[in-house]
Amino acid sequence: MCQRPIMSIRKNSAKPRETACDTNDTRIKIILAAERLFGEHGIDGVSLRQIRLDAGQSNNSAVHYHFDDRADLISAILQFRVDQMEPARRQMIDEMRSTGRESDLRSLLKTLLIPQLNITDEAGGHPYVRFTSEYLTRFRAKGIAHPGDSFKNAPALADLMELYYDAMFGFDRDIALLRLNAATLVFLNLIISWDAGLTFEGQRHDLELVIDEALTMATAALQAPPSKSLRARYQKG
Repeated sequence: MCQRPIMSIRKNSAKPRETACDTNDTRIKIILAAERLFGEHGIDGVSLRQIRLDAGQSNNSAVHYHFDDRADLISAILQFRVDQMEPARRQMIDEMRSTGRESDLRSLLKTLLIPQLNITDEAGGHPYVRFTSEYLTRFRAKGIAHPGDSFKNAPALADLMELYYDAMFGFDRDIALLRLNAATLVFLNLIISWDAGLTFEGQRHDLELVIDEALTMATAALQAPPSKSLRARYQKG
């Protein structure tokens, strides 16, 4: 059975031929390198060559061997990380249901967002948070689907999304998703600022305080009253 690295990227060793385990290991190295570089420099700001070199791959075709194109690589990063978070999200969903909190917006946001904070690099930073912020800001709008859109690809996350839509029953789904994207970016960007060394009068904020404040502000974004334009839309309907 091949052991799949989670965050660390081991040095690539030269071998006469690539076995199934080596192929899997190479693919994950590329995923981790792309996640970090996309988050640091923007998804459009990094070449596939840079990703290949950062992943320690000397073969010029390494990225294209494993991924059709940049969009396929983005999808692979999302699926890789969502798969890792599925057990934690399932447990949190079960706990919400057992305590009657499945309609509580803050609890739903915690289930969506907190598992992302468990994905850290060697320095304690949050590379997937940075990548997700970049993806949500521009590339989801370009049609690159998220695994959470499908019960097949991410059953726990898809279940969570249905709970969220039920909790936002007063809004059409497109507006509920628009608000969720905005709320998620509020949370993610505060974590990114903390990673970058966010301070006030020379003192760095405690991460738990930042998380709590970020969740509070994100929840408020979901609970904001309908805009004038949205009210007009519903009145026409």
